[in-house]
Amino acid sequence: MSGSADDITAAPDPDTGLWDCVEAIQASGAKVCLAVTGGGSRAVTWLLNHPGASRAVLDIRVPYCDNALESFLQRPGPHPVSAETARLMALRAYQCSVDLHAAGD
Repeated sequence: MSGSADDITAAPDPDTGLWDCVEAIQASGAKVCLAVTGGGSRAVTWLLNHPGASRAVLDIRVPYCDNALESFLQRPGPHPVSAETARLMALRAYQCSVDLHAAGD
C-alpha cells in the first residue's frame, strides 16, 4: 500500500444526485411546495439557486423546532425522524400545492 492520494477511490458526490433531482423538477414543468427539516434544507438552497426556480416553486416550509413541526403537521408531537414523519410532511406539502394551484398560482 503506497498511501498516495491516487490510490483512493473517491466516493460518489452526493450533490450530483441532488442537482439531478433539481434539474428533473425544473424540466417537469411542475409547480411544487416543499417541506423539509434538518439536513433537507440543503435542497432548498439548490432549488432556489437554480435558474427558473420561480417557475417551479410555489412554497417552501422549514418547520425546524418541535412546535413549528407540530403546527405544520397540525398534530401534536413528538415527531421523530422517521418515514412516517416524512410521509406526513409530504402530504401537507401536497395539500399546500393543491390549495395554491386552485387559487391560481
